[in-house]
Amino acid sequence: MSIQRTFRDSTVEQRNRLENEPVVHPHRRNIPVGQTPTRLHLPGVCTHNKDAANDKVQRAVFHFFIRFLAADLWQCDITRVSTDSQSGHSHCGNCECAHYASNIRDNKMPLVLDAVLNLGEISPNKFSYLNARLGLGSPEKKQLENLKESDEKVAFLRSLVSPNSMRNSFSKTAYGKNLSSTIEGPIASNDLDQGIEVDFKPFEDDLCNQVTAKKVPYKEATAIAFQKLTQILTQAISNLKTRIDQLTKLRAIEAVMDQIENKYTEKNEISDQDLKDYMASVEKFLKLRSKILAKQKYSVNLNMAKSHHFTERNDFFWLKSFQATVEEISNVNDQKSAFKMHMKHVKKTPIDGESIALKKARTRLLEAEGQLEGLDDIGECNLGNLELWLFGINEGGKRRAPTEEELFNQLIEMTKKETPPKRVRKKNKSEKMTIEDPAQL
Repeated sequence: MSIQRTFRDSTVEQRNRLENEPVVHPHRRNIPVGQTPTRLHLPGVCTHNKDAANDKVQRAVFHFFIRFLAADLWQCDITRVSTDSQSGHSHCGNCECAHYASNIRDNKMPLVLDAVLNLGEISPNKFSYLNARLGLGSPEKKQLENLKESDEKVAFLRSLVSPNSMRNSFSKTAYGKNLSSTIEGPIASNDLDQGIEVDFKPFEDDLCNQVTAKKVPYKEATAIAFQKLTQILTQAISNLKTRIDQLTKLRAIEAVMDQIENKYTEKNEISDQDLKDYMASVEKFLKLRSKILAKQKYSVNLNMAKSHHFTERNDFFWLKSFQATVEEISNVNDQKSAFKMHMKHVKKTPIDGESIALKKARTRLLEAEGQLEGLDDIGECNLGNLELWLFGINEGGKRRAPTEEELFNQLIEMTKKETPPKRVRKKNKSEKMTIEDPAQL
């Protein structure tokens, strides 16, 4: 490839924009089942997979550990970008393909090229990175060695770098594909992940910037992020248990009201005790409904527009009106008259099992408990062993933790692009088959 290769101004401008701006996927696409690296549930059997939640959170821990490690050893900025393959709803319609982690974008390549331009020579470490990332073959290495001027070297190296690789050292690597892999589960599980990411992602990003600035070592940053994620999941479990308790009680109160209303419809009269129970139930129902509409972090949050998700009643205005009326009346007969007037405005649908919101809350709770269990399986005390687990080196039949230099080299090895599979050329129908051996007939 000639270093004299030039581009039009418009092409250079477009290339610079691609190199400097994060990759943005304007839409989500559905991935065919056979092409999605995901754990699939059978259609109609959208149960929560505890093992998947456990695996998901552990991969997230390994991801932010590697991110902090690269930021520390490479001394470069590492930010989040969207994954290479955004996926939408799965084949069953009730699940979603959720990603383990966001893809990452770094400025390692621009820093290396700037160093080459300023120093005029390529250090062994920088050459190892360029060789791994660009896949320099013998012709490229010889051509690079023959170049004397630093600007010529940079121009030659830039001609080998794609716009996406300029700001993503893990583009088209095995690790990059791991970040883009998905795991399928009920939509409620993915909703919990999105709720957690609102708080955890900015926290992780800020922590990574501190690692790059040498304010926090990568091991300490990993422990801090681990503690933060544990706190979030603990709070999510507490809030979800509270929400489940509220929704369960609401459904029980709703059942009492429904039973009294049905009894009145059959007999066209109501006893004093039933009236007393009904008034108490309406008061409890309305108070509890207000609590359910109050937002809770990482929980199932509802609003007036989605009231059908947590109750079968559509007559809140008339329930409030009935409560306000009977509070002003002390005479039982007058209260019964108010009840009879109220029954003309009752609007509800039959109670059938658990509410939609309660089912979502139970699934979210299972997801949160599964993820917290995954963190417990790792154990905060074992965070210092991540280098051994992920980058351990076999030596004399035993596995040992790598040195900092070995960690650096292994990170560079991770930037090697995967070799694309060879395409098998399909035989053209027009091609005639030749038979050299008559025995083949």
